[in-house]
Amino acid sequence: MSRNAVLIGHGLVGWAICGTTIAVGRQVLSMPTTLLVHAIVAPTIFALLSAHFFHRHLDAAPLGTSLSFVGTVVALDAFVVAPLIERSYAMFTSPLGTWIPFASIWLSSFLVSHTSQQKARRAPVIASSLCIRGADGETAARDGSCHPRVTRHRLRCPGETTFEVGGSAIEVRRMLERLPPQV
Repeated sequence: MSRNAVLIGHGLVGWAICGTTIAVGRQVLSMPTTLLVHAIVAPTIFALLSAHFFHRHLDAAPLGTSLSFVGTVVALDAFVVAPLIERSYAMFTSPLGTWIPFASIWLSSFLVSHTSQQKARRAPVIASSLCIRGADGETAARDGSCHPRVTRHRLRCPGETTFEVGGSAIEVRRMLERLPPQV
């Protein structure tokens, strides 16, 4: 599945949770209280979804990711919720109902995404636990253990140095053996 499809899927999950918060809240709470709960739940859910997304897609841009999340929510609210469920666009006149959650979704997902990316850039890659798939389709690791689903072809070392790996698994294994233990 492509990264964009995963990103949109995360946005759909967040939107569905926010919609469920509103639907359940309307049944058990007053509307102002429901909107307040929604304004707290929305950024929290999208912060968690951003962390989950960036756990697997560290190369995604934080700004693009956060704009995709909020764009998904705005589009679904504008083209599904308002015309089909609410039968009115009045929801867009409420700062607490739409604009504050939209802004907080963007901000929370941007901050979590940016922080995740910064942490990953500072963390050294330990070559002893790194697996590489060579051009021949075989996997190689410094310590001899590899997960069969590894598909990355890059070694990222501290200082943002990236080595493209192309060759057989044996060549990759020899290269990994030559790396110092701290890399």
